[in-house]
Amino acid sequence: MQLVRWLIFSAAVFGVLTIDTSSLKWSILQTILFCVPLLALLTASVDAKIWALWMSGFLVLQSLLAPFLIDSNLKTLPPTLKQIVDIKGGLPGLSGKQFLSTDHRGFRTTDNVDYKAKDTFRIFAIGGSTTEQKYIDDERTWTNRLQESLQKEHRIEVEVINTGVSGLRADHHLATLHHILDMNPDAVIFVVGINDWNHHIRRHFDNRSKLERATATVRKFTKQIALKNTLLGNAISRVRAISKTKAQKQAKIQVREDHGEYYTRQRRSLERPLKYSYRPQRVMPEYANRLDEISELCHQHKIQCAFITQPSGYQKAASSEFKAGFWMTPPNEIYTLDFDSMVHISTLYNKYLKKFAAKRGHLLCDAADKLSPNYESFYDDCHFNVVGAAKMGEVVSKCFQDMVDH
Repeated sequence: MQLVRWLIFSAAVFGVLTIDTSSLKWSILQTILFCVPLLALLTASVDAKIWALWMSGFLVLQSLLAPFLIDSNLKTLPPTLKQIVDIKGGLPGLSGKQFLSTDHRGFRTTDNVDYKAKDTFRIFAIGGSTTEQKYIDDERTWTNRLQESLQKEHRIEVEVINTGVSGLRADHHLATLHHILDMNPDAVIFVVGINDWNHHIRRHFDNRSKLERATATVRKFTKQIALKNTLLGNAISRVRAISKTKAQKQAKIQVREDHGEYYTRQRRSLERPLKYSYRPQRVMPEYANRLDEISELCHQHKIQCAFITQPSGYQKAASSEFKAGFWMTPPNEIYTLDFDSMVHISTLYNKYLKKFAAKRGHLLCDAADKLSPNYESFYDDCHFNVVGAAKMGEVVSKCFQDMVDH
């Protein structure tokens, strides 16, 4: 019985040590679940202790199995989101109230999509923040404008489902593609580039010690086995999403003011004191490999997959005023690349994407060559404002008109 007590106590310690502190609610829930079995140690009941041991074993086992059973690269927005962002300033070309929502799967869509069955032409858009468009009204995103354009042109029902999440790279895009395979996609559009080339820059200038890198690896694993990311956590999230959906039918939509503080305090990144010149000649091997895997999956499942080069302000024609608004050179670092290096690396990745699409037989839209580097289209280095989203929708629509016909 002493062994049973030790195992229950060890499980509680495991639960506390693997808490993901980024979420207070999940931290509290994880602490409660892993510590509840400790109550059995206060009783004389053998049955209670056996029950507590089983519960502790289940909690630990499902946590340790999570990295092998759940793809940690799969990221979505919070499901059933409904909010109004009232933009008060700091984001050129964006102002006023923008309605943002997601469905029960965490995707942005203006239609009530039945993912199990369909009688429409269904397109998924996969990408990072330039696909998500976190400050643009549902009706004004380039993905919704693409939907409206294709419906008008072809006179059929078209669904464009936006799966974009800020910060995602090719690794995550592959996971998203796997995730949506059973949702009846007819076509998938990928917007890739900037997060991968920023990852490339950071990897090159990573001067952490072996101990610091090992510590980061441990933290990453710990996050993977935190309750939120386990099988039990996923089940809890689904139940919460269903409850939240019912509650939101009567609840008022939350309004949040935004003055663009996140961006304004980071602008002028090209003026950081520590400046480097970096001109890589090849994209990262991991990036190239993920694109190949995406292509194989598209061909295997006979899905039309199309790729869009990454629009950005890293163009020679960018004015000094516009460049002063940059903050992603790369983002959230104490150093910066010089402007010519940013032009070089963005061009490198976009050229590679064009060659890849031609080689693998995929549709390609060179949007990077269609949007001018100024505040008319962007509110920073790469993110669209309302006018930019409209232009992007028009560009993508013209590129992929033939997609629906096939």
